[in-house]
Amino acid sequence: MRALLDVIVMLLQLYVYLLIAAAVLSWLVAFNVVNTRNPVVAMVGDFLYRITEPVLRPIRNAMPNLGKSYLLLHLSQRVLTGTMARPWTLVSGGLGVVVRLTPRGGRDAIDGIEQRGDGQCVLKARVRAAAHEGEANAALISLLAHAAGVPPRDVSLVSGATARIKRLAIAGHGPTLAAALEKVARLS
Repeated sequence: MRALLDVIVMLLQLYVYLLIAAAVLSWLVAFNVVNTRNPVVAMVGDFLYRITEPVLRPIRNAMPNLGKSYLLLHLSQRVLTGTMARPWTLVSGGLGVVVRLTPRGGRDAIDGIEQRGDGQCVLKARVRAAAHEGEANAALISLLAHAAGVPPRDVSLVSGATARIKRLAIAGHGPTLAAALEKVARLS
């Protein structure tokens, strides 16, 4: 009897793995990562559909029809990226910030938070100063100091002096600095 229960548990675990594989494949197809015209992908997709559909059909029938609404996708993206990913991290003695700077941007401003294609989260900033002999970096330091409510001497450029993506350190109480940057980023 114990052997029969072990086999049933093993089959259920295998089925759970197939459900996970079907979910992953459906996301890959939805975001055009895999091409369903490929015979191998089509065969795997068809197999997973035929195996998982008897269990998923009653669940789909019980759920309300959302149609082509992308609201859930948008909300899940906001939950996964918008609220969790921030371009700053608490470090000893303050806050570390990753910034994408646009020199000669017409005005000195923080333009919000951006999730780059490589997954990196950056604080978008623009300054009027040109990228010449550190003028744009000095303007960025002044802008971040004003946004965080600290004197410019408490903001230092850690890396990226000649690059568009820069890492800066802001000295002070980390959570207070993060709250100030959060407020500024939300307003932009």
